[in-house]
Amino acid sequence: MLVGVSEVPITPESGYPLGGYAERYFMNNRAIGKLNDIYARAMILSGDKEESLIISVEILAFENDFADEIKNKLSKLIGIEKNNIYLVATHTHSAPDVMLNMILFKELLKTDEIELIKRYREFLLSKLIEAAKLAKDNLYETELYFCKTKAEGFCANRVNPEWVRDNEISILTDKKKWAFINLTCHPTVLGASNLKYSGDFLSYTTMKIKEQLGEKFITLYGIGAAGDQSTRFIRRNQSPEEARRIGYIVADSVINGLKKSEKIGYGNISTSSITVELPRKNIDNLRNELTIKVREWQKQISAGINSKYLRKLQQDLATAKIILNNFSKFENYLRNYPDRIPINISILKINDLKFVFLPLELACEYSIEIKSKHKNVWIITYANGYYGYLPTEKAYEELDYESMMSPFSKQSGRILVSKIESSL
Repeated sequence: MLVGVSEVPITPESGYPLGGYAERYFMNNRAIGKLNDIYARAMILSGDKEESLIISVEILAFENDFADEIKNKLSKLIGIEKNNIYLVATHTHSAPDVMLNMILFKELLKTDEIELIKRYREFLLSKLIEAAKLAKDNLYETELYFCKTKAEGFCANRVNPEWVRDNEISILTDKKKWAFINLTCHPTVLGASNLKYSGDFLSYTTMKIKEQLGEKFITLYGIGAAGDQSTRFIRRNQSPEEARRIGYIVADSVINGLKKSEKIGYGNISTSSITVELPRKNIDNLRNELTIKVREWQKQISAGINSKYLRKLQQDLATAKIILNNFSKFENYLRNYPDRIPINISILKINDLKFVFLPLELACEYSIEIKSKHKNVWIITYANGYYGYLPTEKAYEELDYESMMSPFSKQSGRILVSKIESSL
């Protein structure tokens, strides 16, 4: 198989608004510098009949129209079919905002911020083209290796640490120049008060891997079903030092995994895509439900609650208040979706490895269910677009942050899982 990889910095000058935290929109949210450079990393896989491009980018997410624009331009410039191009965001909350129409957040954007987001998107597009061309120019013959490993103490369920989590890390590599890593965690060690560009803990994972394997070694990341997975109950604080500690935990697991990775053969490539229609949620009673929940959460916070859960309650409360204050706009946003929202799912197969790319923030239990029934499946979210959260049915019953921000009905998760399983 022919493979080409590249790594291009996408760090702009200071002053761009950062994406990911609603709290930042109510204070100065402009970057004051960089903690770490952020990158776009491209990999081209070229088999006998098909060629694919994966670009892993340290941003929050790709909006649907932006993803479509990027894929169209890349396809024309480098000659790879549009459907064989996979744009994967790492979901760091410490990169320039690229989201103009994100549910709820769009109502908080100021005019000058919108212009800055548009400017950064133009800059980012040019860098993604550069990364793709470099990868195309650097194609070489190689063998592929694969392994699964686990990392303890870097992530947990962010709703309740006793609930389901996924500490598995999957690795595809050539053992010499690059590794493609799939792990399941929100990169949110650094909080809303951080105003410096960073890939969060993954910046430090990359740093340690380069220290061990060489500065030219390139690590691409795909984020698994991390809709309810984060460092909330694992991190000791939200400092750069803590991001380094957690990043090194992941790096150690990856480095050990690389040592035991096994050859998968030549690497035959096949690609496909499917569309699943997910029902839009009913919001007829949402205003009343949110009003009741706001009173409940305010009482819980006033009464004093375990500090581990305070951040979750504060997030739920703040989100509910923003929705209520902008309810007519929020309602119109959701009603602009059809009753059944079409979601495109891309599947890349390399021998018996199956990479499922989803434009969603998926709850972890759905991914675990799929992977328990199908061997060597990678669930890669924040890919090729963004439609928001797809939580568990229990999350809808509790009306937490994830379910409030989701445009889907509570039955949608089961529909999605069934469609993916029938396509693998």
